[in-house]
Amino acid sequence: MSILQSGNSQVIYDFQTHISYLQNNGQAATATEILDLHTNLHPTGYFLADHVESTEDKFPFRIVSDVGNLEGAGSEELHLDKVKIVNVLIRNHEEILSGQLSAKLVSRLTSLKYIVLISEFNASPEDFAHIVSYVPGGVLILNKRSITE
Repeated sequence: MSILQSGNSQVIYDFQTHISYLQNNGQAATATEILDLHTNLHPTGYFLADHVESTEDKFPFRIVSDVGNLEGAGSEELHLDKVKIVNVLIRNHEEILSGQLSAKLVSRLTSLKYIVLISEFNASPEDFAHIVSYVPGGVLILNKRSITE
């Protein structure tokens, strides 16, 4: 089920396999929470190339960003202490090293529980270690291959 054990003791799990594991092992509430935060409508901060947009208010529960925009130019105006999930979009293999969840950003995500790395291509598991190298233990990191998100 684990696809990567990185140097900082992070484990990256396959999204669907881990959701199924949780559902089949008495943790359906956790699986439901992940699916809800990942796909349903929640206040969201979108980190774009040159600015940040937010739905509804300045207190998002979710961040959506291309891997290269994770620094979130203008994100200082958002209150990130309620963010529970970060969805990172990686469109091609060359983009993997273009960004990461920096120590500065991670320190502002005090409620962070989940990270979903969404890639549009096949990649080896260790390719994603750079992106999450500053993420503390206790944050569940999932990888999902999808061309529709």
